[in-house]
Amino acid sequence: MARLNVGIEPSDITLFMRLLFGADIGTDVEGMFQINSVSAHKSGHPLPTKRMDELWHFQREKLTAAGLASDPVAIIEFVKGSETPLSFPLHIPQPAFRAAREMPPFTKVSALTGVKTEIPISAMGCIE
Repeated sequence: MARLNVGIEPSDITLFMRLLFGADIGTDVEGMFQINSVSAHKSGHPLPTKRMDELWHFQREKLTAAGLASDPVAIIEFVKGSETPLSFPLHIPQPAFRAAREMPPFTKVSALTGVKTEIPISAMGCIE
């Protein structure tokens, strides 16, 4: 199990800086999904909150009863500032993993040099 810290930010760095300093950036803004960090959750330890742990166990039992014991369960948690987070379980079906494993590599283009690099579809490749 892993915990991902993600952000959704404007694709244009100048808009990001204006937003950061409180300027109005309008409503028509292209955004990007960004993984900020990944940290391991030690197996056998409870999740950060009792509610998250309950949600995970509920979904795990439900999937196991349906014959899907090998399918992973994730807990998605939305947090903004210090507001109360919204958490829900997410079933990740095996066909999603098969599709990801069969995907061709994607091309990364350096913003600095323009050099194109083929990146295989993998956990590390996607985070990079």
